[in-house]
Amino acid sequence: MQKRTTASIKFFNTAGPVNLEDHYALPPLSRLDADEFLLLIQQKKYFAHHAPARRCK
Repeated sequence: MQKRTTASIKFFNTAGPVNLEDHYALPPLSRLDADEFLLLIQQKKYFAHHAPARRCK
């Protein structure tokens, strides 16, 4: 078992591009409920959908 140092511990990045080697990431499309979004739009209710950070290669 490899020991992780403080520098190699993953964390959720909320301030910039996500690097999967350094950051935890949740797959956004698996949590997307299109029917719920469409219902909110039809009801003219406000909501916010935060897009995932773009990955730089």
